[in-house]
Amino acid sequence: MNNYGNMMDSAEFISRLMQTIEANTFNQNSQLVNTWKKVVGSVKNYGERLTAHTQVVDIKNGVLLVETDHSSWNQILQLNSRYIIKGMNMYVPDLKIRSLAFKARGSEAKLFDTYEEALEKSRAATRLQMEKDEKTINEFYEKLDSSKAQDNLQNNDEKLQQPVKIEGELAEKLERLRNTMLTSNEDK
Repeated sequence: MNNYGNMMDSAEFISRLMQTIEANTFNQNSQLVNTWKKVVGSVKNYGERLTAHTQVVDIKNGVLLVETDHSSWNQILQLNSRYIIKGMNMYVPDLKIRSLAFKARGSEAKLFDTYEEALEKSRAATRLQMEKDEKTINEFYEKLDSSKAQDNLQNNDEKLQQPVKIEGELAEKLERLRNTMLTSNEDK
């Protein structure tokens, strides 16, 4: 309390708020882990072994990230995913789990935290690609500016402006095609 009676100063308010948030997070995480053990422990033929070889790592946007110590446990979890998701949602409906994701113990895999973070990563990759493309284009135009490239371009332009002479069998076929087109138009 301070000079104003029941009002607390901002430092005390923030301290109490953080304690409440930490306690809520701890309780939610504890509930999630206990629910995981209960649901996975009830999987037919694998329950006890699954709980010993798996653990919940993260949950974001309805995706539950599970860490396993071997890929074979991923397969067993995947085969039983509908059962596990249904059980998790029955005990902890606020989480609204839609799917499971798996990672090997010790790997750096993680779920995207937010749409904004994923968007920023995508934008950064796009910026990097654009910089590379711009560098490539600039190098291309620098080569074009050389005198030899200019001469080649002028020669190519002159060649393009000259009429193309077609000879032989192709010329005969094209002439027949031209004549049939002209006679077809006159008949109409």
